[in-house]
Amino acid sequence: MNRKDYINKLMNNLQGLPMEEVQDILSDYEEHFEIGLSKGKSEEEIASELGDPREVAEGYRSNYKYTQKEETLVINSNDNSKKFILGLLLIGVNIVVLFVPAMTLFGILMGLFGMGVGFTFGGIGMLFRFPFGYLIGTASPHILTSIGLGFGLGALGLLVLVFTAFLIKIIFNLVSKYVKWNIELINR
Repeated sequence: MNRKDYINKLMNNLQGLPMEEVQDILSDYEEHFEIGLSKGKSEEEIASELGDPREVAEGYRSNYKYTQKEETLVINSNDNSKKFILGLLLIGVNIVVLFVPAMTLFGILMGLFGMGVGFTFGGIGMLFRFPFGYLIGTASPHILTSIGLGFGLGALGLLVLVFTAFLIKIIFNLVSKYVKWNIELINR
């Protein structure tokens, strides 16, 4: 097979590839023929050394398809528009599904905090009531009752405050894990 026949068969078998790719391949094989002729080889010998043009073209076509698949995978994995849309969907779901429970939980925590503060200051008030109650002349419970109620309410208030702080810490950890999960889901 001479040079012209080899190049024509190669070109026919490379159809479907981008034109600039085909031109690069054909110019490479033209160069192989030029180098071989300069070394004193015949066109038939060079064509025989280069191999069957159909097999050569099939190798290029397979390599091109593989390269295209790799580029497609890379583009899809870094597609910022998909990440943006997924982020918007997650924000929407989080607002719709989690907003009411989160606000309810926030209200409960604020109520517990207020109750703890109220009990603590109520206990302190009971402790200081008995000396001032006698000065003002209002009826007040026995002194031991006032001291007992004061310490009891103050301790209960402090206990509720500690419990509320513990709940806030647990909820904060859960929320941060949930936010990290959302970010990991978007970055996949």
